[in-house]
Amino acid sequence: MIRKANRNSLTKKRKKREGLWSNRKLIKEFYILRDILSKKLKMEFEVDHVIPLQGDSVSGLHSHLNLQVIPKKINRTKSNKIDLEEIDQMLIDAEKKYLTYRQLILKVKM
Repeated sequence: MIRKANRNSLTKKRKKREGLWSNRKLIKEFYILRDILSKKLKMEFEVDHVIPLQGDSVSGLHSHLNLQVIPKKINRTKSNKIDLEEIDQMLIDAEKKYLTYRQLILKVKM
């Protein structure tokens, strides 16, 4: 678990990387989903930036269109790497992915 001081530092850095189109309410829902999945499945999940904020070849933004919820173990092996050929498809799939997460959140909350 991230210590509170580190978490505050990360939050400030992420806010600086938000795009003008970023929606904080939608971003928050990814963190809610992370918590729900972690609790329900009894394993740790993390909110991952599909295009890393500090990647070697590309730098993404902290936007709801650039987030996914994945198991912590997978996220830690992924590190700050991305396959550049996947970016185009990721942008096309981003809205579908958000809708899927949103539907899952609504089902779990019921």
